[in-house]
Amino acid sequence: MDEMERGRATEADEEVKIEGLNRLLSNSSYEAAFPLHEGSYRSRNSVRTHGAENHRHLLFECWAWWGVWYKYQPLDLIRRYFGEKIGLYFAWLGWYTGMLFPAALVGLLVFLYGVLTLDHCQVSKEICQATDVIMCPICDQYCPYLKLSDSCIYAKVTHLFDNGATVFFAVFMAVWGELDIYNRTS
Repeated sequence: MDEMERGRATEADEEVKIEGLNRLLSNSSYEAAFPLHEGSYRSRNSVRTHGAENHRHLLFECWAWWGVWYKYQPLDLIRRYFGEKIGLYFAWLGWYTGMLFPAALVGLLVFLYGVLTLDHCQVSKEICQATDVIMCPICDQYCPYLKLSDSCIYAKVTHLFDNGATVFFAVFMAVWGELDIYNRTS
């Protein structure tokens, strides 16, 4: 047990480690064993060859490195290596991420609309130009009176996220959420 917890196996020792694990299972030292990975994720010939030696190496080549971020997930390989439940999870995660793109795009357009209409916002203009309006202190003791124009930056930032297009975004999200639920149940 101590050797399995502390020992470090090299690629040459992997077969011995698997043999030892099978021996421990057969003599009832362990009831069950679920090794996390089998084999190396890199090819012995070169850093990136497409001749896969095992499922782990094939997953690394097709899925588990930054160079393939734009490709579809190899769901059959994921299912074969990790099992049905994990494969189903990644299938759902890929589908849901794809469904979030329209919402993110519309949200970005609403924000850009806020940036483009910032100079024309009447509320922000009035707050920024109100240098003679004095507001009550924020707290009861030791707080100074504030000018309304001190909150000019906050009014502008608020307009970026809360503008006329935000109502459209709210309606879009309600419809998108309903369509998302409909797609999941059908």
